[in-house]
Amino acid sequence: MTGVAPISLYIMVPALPVLARTFGRDISVAQMTVSLYMVGIACSQIIMGPLSDRFGLWLGFHRCSQDEFLAMVAAYVAHFKIPAEADTVRREALEWATTRGSRSGRVAWQYVQDLAGRLGIAISGS
Repeated sequence: MTGVAPISLYIMVPALPVLARTFGRDISVAQMTVSLYMVGIACSQIIMGPLSDRFGLWLGFHRCSQDEFLAMVAAYVAHFKIPAEADTVRREALEWATTRGSRSGRVAWQYVQDLAGRLGIAISGS
């Protein structure tokens, strides 16, 4: 949503002279539309910003045990049929988690994506 205001301005501002001619108005009237648009964006930010902070989406990547982490990695490897030795996957996954400072489902998924990329295997998030 934060990109809507700049993109719409980049589209609208160069077209102001054409809009003024098309609608038979002075350029100042066309420029006023940009001013009113900016006021509207500012008001929506004042209202929506705090609401988003209070009720917005919170993603939690909760820590898990080593066994749970390795089970997630093994499940991903099996699901995507990644041809890798179990001992190598286990060792690399633990090293990956250690260097990232966390064991979670997100870190397991990131490791599997890296492993598949190194092996040249295309996987999707579904």
